[in-house]
Amino acid sequence: MGFIELILATILLGFLISLGLYLFQNYEHKSGKTSPYCKPTILITGPNNSGKTALFFKLLEGPFSADYNVSTLSSIEPNIKEIKLPLSNEKIGARYQLIDYPGHKRYISLFNKLITEDVTIKNIKGVIYMIDSSTSVLQDEAVREIAQQLLRLFPLTEAKLGGTDFLIAVNKQDLFDSRPVNRIRQLLQAELTKLILAELHESRLHEQDEDEDEGSTSLRDFCTSLMGTSKEFTFDMLEGNVDFIGGSVLRNKTDAWFNWIDERVVN
Repeated sequence: MGFIELILATILLGFLISLGLYLFQNYEHKSGKTSPYCKPTILITGPNNSGKTALFFKLLEGPFSADYNVSTLSSIEPNIKEIKLPLSNEKIGARYQLIDYPGHKRYISLFNKLITEDVTIKNIKGVIYMIDSSTSVLQDEAVREIAQQLLRLFPLTEAKLGGTDFLIAVNKQDLFDSRPVNRIRQLLQAELTKLILAELHESRLHEQDEDEDEGSTSLRDFCTSLMGTSKEFTFDMLEGNVDFIGGSVLRNKTDAWFNWIDERVVN
């Protein structure tokens, strides 16, 4: 295949994936009826290749065997299945929706629609945000992108009374070069502080700009309300709890994550 044909094939694949996601999320009942995805939900999201899809299938299928080919567990489309929770006691379990959503930037608007209009924020019982903690992956740019995605999420999830709880699932803690959990928390708080202060500075420059889009305005309103007079962001400022817990999907070190999920559905 020539270079031009390869480029065209890549563009076509991207278009088909985006179209599939659009049709997937816009499949609804007739006018006046609720979306089929409007039900109690545990949401898994985060950057690409952080372990989201592996965790999704582990929750559904149980521990991985030693020879399990985890490299095949990657998804460019949302995975949605029904799961019975709490995991620790199926006898008292209720049915929940488990969603694994791809982390690519191009799906941001579709992702926002899914959680605000289809599932609805009130139905999200918890958000699991997966992070690859290996030093080779978690460089400055990766930390910045994670902070940017979290800052886009928080205004949506904090709209619910009491906020929405987050599990920052720090994956691949079994690797020798993994960053410590507390250090990752510090890095993200520092990066979020930079982003929020930059957003507030931008808002002062555009105070009289009537043509500014609604998304920018709502984010700045959120940042203003969140920070008050503070100059440093901490996760404790949010209404919802944000728990950083280390583990490893591949090594079946997920008990603490599973306990977190159970707590969200029994409380």
